[in-house]
Amino acid sequence: MTTESLTAAALALPPKSRLTLAEVLLRSVKPEADIALSPEWIAEIEDRIAAYRRGELETFSREEVMRNVGKDRSA
Repeated sequence: MTTESLTAAALALPPKSRLTLAEVLLRSVKPEADIALSPEWIAEIEDRIAAYRRGELETFSREEVMRNVGKDRSA
């Protein structure tokens, strides 16, 4: 399985399942990480996911982001 196919499968999961997966993955690379999220952050994450699904958020491809990394943002 490729990283791309795993990512696509992970993004198809319900929000709470994605959060659990993210926690497990983070702990696998940084076991001491304290990543407990407050109820407010969980609500914010869920709200953003819902807004994305409704088409209310502007999104950028990886290529667009990488092109703009380090560019002067004051312009």
